[in-house]
Amino acid sequence: MARVRSNALSCIAISGSQQHLLVNSGAAYGTFRWVRGSSEMIQVGISYGFSSGTGTTGYILYRTSTFYRLVKQTASGSYTTLADTTGVTPAAGDVVEVVWNGNSHKVRVNGTERASATDSAYSGTWNGAFNISATHAGAWDELSHTSATA
Repeated sequence: MARVRSNALSCIAISGSQQHLLVNSGAAYGTFRWVRGSSEMIQVGISYGFSSGTGTTGYILYRTSTFYRLVKQTASGSYTTLADTTGVTPAAGDVVEVVWNGNSHKVRVNGTERASATDSAYSGTWNGAFNISATHAGAWDELSHTSATA
């Protein structure tokens, strides 16, 4: 379940499972922007490039306790790490972006590129929020997608 309250998105997870709140934006590539809310919960982030609203395969950028991690979800609950950020410790209020164009994925935190990866496995147009197995109130203060042409 997801809700927007006080300009912040909150997800209430079903125990033991990952959650995606996906919207078909009609465009695969572009900039995905996430402004972190006040929550210090880990394993929350953004989903992009999914081929359907079921959230089976696509890309995820999420927060760990010490960095942001970009993964490729190959099946429900199965992930391959593509990149981890360096030189930044996640904090409330971070502006986190993925710039995706073709097979290029660049992760920026507060305007500085902190990680990059090359992968072309997915090109879906379903994008949104992600969390794993917890209540994440206030984890997303802003979530947006600006489309681009590959």
